[in-house]
Amino acid sequence: MNLKQVRLLEACYAYLLTKTEKSVKEKLIGCKMIFKFNHSLLSFKTYEEKYDTYDFIENKLGELELKPDYRSLTKVRDIYDALNITNFKLQSLRMIEDSEIAKKIIFKLLTQADLESLEQSYPEIKANDFIYEVHNLTINANFACMKLPENATLELIAIA
Repeated sequence: MNLKQVRLLEACYAYLLTKTEKSVKEKLIGCKMIFKFNHSLLSFKTYEEKYDTYDFIENKLGELELKPDYRSLTKVRDIYDALNITNFKLQSLRMIEDSEIAKKIIFKLLTQADLESLEQSYPEIKANDFIYEVHNLTINANFACMKLPENATLELIAIA
């Protein structure tokens, strides 16, 4: 998947967390998605800040100050459709009290999400190739910001 699709996956993950039981959400909110890129395992964010659950901010340098670049998913229904999940299944997810089981279910749902169609609805959701708060698990190194190649392909391999 590309970085636009990763950002959309971040939104899908945030959406699914809102559908979990409160104690499960509290445990999973600190978990990170792990991606494989060029034989390395990375955890990162595609944004610098979040204004709201589906509002992503990256800062640019303006003439006299920082200029935030806001990108948003405006219709939660688009996420619901991309996940191809029913209300009954969402209710089942909310009833899971074991955070490890919920994490496995959420991971499976994320790997099956239709990110291509979601990307068609939000082609401008990510306008650059930067990632933030990067942790390279392979070499155990942290980076505040990293630029990936324009055609970078990533694979979601875990939630940890």
